[in-house]
Amino acid sequence: MSRRQAARRWSRAAILPVVLGGGLLLSACGSGASGLAKQACGYIHKASELQASGNATPSRVTRELQLAGPIAADAAGSSSAWQALSANLDEVGTVPNHVVLPALRADCNAVGV
Repeated sequence: MSRRQAARRWSRAAILPVVLGGGLLLSACGSGASGLAKQACGYIHKASELQASGNATPSRVTRELQLAGPIAADAAGSSSAWQALSANLDEVGTVPNHVVLPALRADCNAVGV
């Protein structure tokens, strides 16, 4: 085997781990965003339950939703799949809770959280 053939084989063999490593890195970023979104949706589900129970004040429901906001923004920064969730959470405090909560629940349900 010539030096040239050996160099080609080595370069092909070196590319495979780089490609696989890059794929793993990208998938890790996506799972991080998903984990953050699950965390944000947990606050949304809690706020929804509080509102449905009728035992919580509107400010308590709003507070739960406000806790979800920065977490959803981090998720949206990592994956565009969560931009709608983050945008709807930006409306908390501007739009009444009974209006924004169905949209937030739909955002969480749309991506399986």
